[in-house]
Amino acid sequence: MKGYKLGRKAVSEIMFILLTIGMLSLTFNIQPAKAEWTGTVYIRADGSIEPPDAPIITYDNVTYTLTDNITSSADGIVVERDNIVVDGAGRMLEGIGIGTGIDLSNRNNVTVKNMEIKGFQNGIHLEFSSHVTLRNNTMTENTYNLVVYGWDLSYLIHDIDSSNTVDGKKIYYWIHKRDVAVPLDAGYVALVNCTNITARDLNLTNNGQGLLLVYTTNSTITKNKIATHGEGIRLHWSSNNSIVGNEITNSWCGIELWDSSNNNSIVGNNIVNGTNGVSLLDHSNYNSIIENSIANNEVGIGLCYCSNYNSVVRNKITNNAHTAIWLEGSCNNTISGNKITNNERGIVLAFYSSNNIVYHNNFIDNEMQASLYKSYNNVWDDGYPSGGNYWSDYTGVDYYSGPYRNETGSDGIGDSLYIVDENNIDHYPLMGPFNSFNASVGYSVNVISNSTVEDFRYFESNSTIIMHVSNMTANQTIGFCRLTIPHNVMSPPYTVKVNGTTIEYQTIYENHTEGISIIYFTYEHSKLGITIIPEFPSVITLMLMLMVTSIIASVKRKVLRRKFPT
Repeated sequence: MKGYKLGRKAVSEIMFILLTIGMLSLTFNIQPAKAEWTGTVYIRADGSIEPPDAPIITYDNVTYTLTDNITSSADGIVVERDNIVVDGAGRMLEGIGIGTGIDLSNRNNVTVKNMEIKGFQNGIHLEFSSHVTLRNNTMTENTYNLVVYGWDLSYLIHDIDSSNTVDGKKIYYWIHKRDVAVPLDAGYVALVNCTNITARDLNLTNNGQGLLLVYTTNSTITKNKIATHGEGIRLHWSSNNSIVGNEITNSWCGIELWDSSNNNSIVGNNIVNGTNGVSLLDHSNYNSIIENSIANNEVGIGLCYCSNYNSVVRNKITNNAHTAIWLEGSCNNTISGNKITNNERGIVLAFYSSNNIVYHNNFIDNEMQASLYKSYNNVWDDGYPSGGNYWSDYTGVDYYSGPYRNETGSDGIGDSLYIVDENNIDHYPLMGPFNSFNASVGYSVNVISNSTVEDFRYFESNSTIIMHVSNMTANQTIGFCRLTIPHNVMSPPYTVKVNGTTIEYQTIYENHTEGISIIYFTYEHSKLGITIIPEFPSVITLMLMLMVTSIIASVKRKVLRRKFPT
């Protein structure tokens, strides 16, 4: 029995030793998961890679291939060498929302291909770069997926085809194309030396620019939705383009024209919640900015650095944190018919902005309506009887009329001056907001009224204007309307009816050579319908009456012949 017990103990000890060895063996065989390489990779000008343990390899200092994914809390890959190829080999370059994925600034003849770039501030950055080739790269979740900048055409000649995508949509970087439309699957569009291109109904987000036009002419950018933290639409040296009816949000600048971009039309765009709405810079001349809605930016419209002879007309510019319209070093521009409401500053003319004309604008409830700094010889009205601007803080009265305010009767223009400063004076401030309504093709009727014009209609068939107006404030008892009517819309004299009752009106101005009449009338306030008709029938009406009369006479003659044959 004793021998048996000793054998049993020995067996137990052996089993314990074997179990311990097995556990230790398992412990040593458990390997931790391999961590992704983290940091910034530099491809130096001499061809070396820094740091040396980075997951990128080269055998000839020409082709650099990723061997693993890279994560970075700063920049991903910074290229300091020209004439090379960076091959991602299907690997991912991932950031944390800051830095640049691949920085190619100031590089020439570099190819980047087969890489996924995700989560940086800038995906691929081309600034003062030239002849860069991009193939089969995907950029997602970057603040700016693709950033392209350069002040000269040589910095903007790149070979970037549609195998590259931004947030799942294709890049169209076109050079020397003409007479084509951009496909609807575009995520980024650049047009370099192009003519007669149409970009329509696109949805563009998260790039340095939504659309970039360089030396591009006679093209149409219309009805696109653009939400990019950079420029929504940016033009360099590009002329005779139409930018119409686009929705642009959350951009550093909604529409930006640089470097002598001339004779472009910016019409009917909605630009909100950005930093700058529309900016014309660096000798961008003879452009038209018409009927845009620009709200909740820092600056609504800016004309800077010798941007001259531009027209800013009939825009609605509201709730901008700094300034509605800013002119800096820009001259001979026309600012007319704009509604400028609830901005910190209505209009600023600064740094030798001279010979600009500002009239028929509505400056309503801006903290500062207008200010000037080192700017001279600007004009704040269109003379008499056309008038100046409407200023919501104007306290003058309107008892007299005429260019010298010495004629009996009101005319919708204040009797005293509106003084911006001692050298900038609106001589003919308006007593009510200015509105302009299209009456027929090529003609409009201007209405100045202290009433709210709720509806304006023109009936060409019988040359009739019908308006519906209401009082602006609950305690307003008397309203007035001052209409400028082109004779091609309706020839004088007129009949004016308020709620069906004919009332008297005063003719302020009538010129058959210019082909306009200006009439003024007042009414007791409530919600009213106003009808204006010509006192004599129009030519068409007369012709119809003559035709009817002729037909009746002819019928009568035939009847008489039947009754009394010869």
